[in-house]
Amino acid sequence: MMDSPIVVRTLIGKANAILDKDGRLLADQLEEMWHHNGHATVSFADINHVTSAFLNAAWGRFLLHVGSLSDRQARARAVEFIDLAPDAHRTEIVQHMLSQITRKALDAQYSQQYDEALNEAAYAA
Repeated sequence: MMDSPIVVRTLIGKANAILDKDGRLLADQLEEMWHHNGHATVSFADINHVTSAFLNAAWGRFLLHVGSLSDRQARARAVEFIDLAPDAHRTEIVQHMLSQITRKALDAQYSQQYDEALNEAAYAA
């Protein structure tokens, strides 16, 4: 049986995924799904706008929650994003942002600098 996707609109209660604090809500849900069954699907259905601040707080935080590169790679493979945007152009933009976050989190040379920046942003009080 396939688990239900995490629906961002339902999770954050609004049509724009722009805030860091809302991204942290998604990161927490991803973490819970990861520990529950090792995979998750995230739906951006009915979301009008997504920012890099939201995605860094959600996707970046989830990837950086573990220290080893192999654990980060496993997490990156375990999440599927669907319904990214209402049109092809915005879908491409969101895919690019997700790809950049993933690439940077998995790049050994960039990793330490990226870790420090995302941890500072994601865990700021």
